Amino acid sequence: MTVGRASASWLGAAIVLAVAFGAGLVLQPLLPALRVSLCELVSVRRAAVPVPPKNATPQETVTAYLRAVAARDDDAIQEMSTPSFLRAHGARGHGCEYQSLTRIRVGAPYPDTVPGFRLGAGVPAEYWVVQVDTGPEPDGPRAYTFLVVRDTPTERWRVADFGHG
Repeated sequence: MTVGRASASWLGAAIVLAVAFGAGLVLQPLLPALRVSLCELVSVRRAAVPVPPKNATPQETVTAYLRAVAARDDDAIQEMSTPSFLRAHGARGHGCEYQSLTRIRVGAPYPDTVPGFRLGAGVPAEYWVVQVDTGPEPDGPRAYTFLVVRDTPTERWRVADFGHG
């Protein structure tokens, strides 16, 4: 009797291990996407980034925004972004795909127009990215222009969009 029970428990353990291994093989291609999705749902802040004062320049705003993305500080990102930007790019999970974002260099702003806002500026920025997983772009330098906006000179500059050029 004892021998039969031992064989059955080993067989059960072998079946559980085989199913777990098979599930791992099936889910392996999905793991990067699941990890990013989990990060977007339950964003883990690496550090708190101070939001610049209302009188901060466009350069200071973009620098602080990129530091907040590097730190995964969604609260700071929300404070420095327009509602339309957050709707387009998600309110949570900024920087989930980055293992690190460093070497931030922000250039001089230039006047630009953004529909729906009275004052706008384009702010060129460069930074270095190491991704959690291989993505559509390789690890290395990134260069984007961030559009920051406000309606009056007393309002805070906020990130409204970004893109190449």
